[in-house]
Amino acid sequence: MKKNPTALAFHGLTIRSPDPEALAGKCQALLGWQVLVRGRGRIVLGDGPELFLEIRRGRRGEPEGVQQIHLAVKHLERGRRAASRDDLGGDSWSRPLTPALGLTLRQFRRAPSPQWRKKRKRV
Repeated sequence: MKKNPTALAFHGLTIRSPDPEALAGKCQALLGWQVLVRGRGRIVLGDGPELFLEIRRGRRGEPEGVQQIHLAVKHLERGRRAASRDDLGGDSWSRPLTPALGLTLRQFRRAPSPQWRKKRKRV
C-alpha cells in the first residue's frame, strides 16, 4: 500500500507574469524579500529555499497567475518516478494538478546550492 507523504508546510509559489520585473518590484516592496536568483525570464525572491516566490515570464497567451505550488514533506516514498535532486537542497518531484497548475513535493536533505542561500550582510 502506497503511503501519502506527510506535509510540513507550503514553502514556495511560482507565478506566471508578462512582466516579471514589475511584479518582483511590487512583491519586494510588500514583503521586503531580496532577490535570491535572477535568470532569463525568472526572478526568485525570498529568505532561501524554505520560503520563496518565483516569478516567471509567461508565454504569449498564458494567463497571469499561480503556476506551481511547492510543498515541503517529511518523507518522499519511492514510487514509479524517483525523486530528483534539486538546487534547493532537496529531493523532489512534480505533478500537474490542472493543465495550468503543478504541484512540487520536496523533502529537504542537504544544504541548498549557493544561489539559493540568503545573502547575509557583512557587519
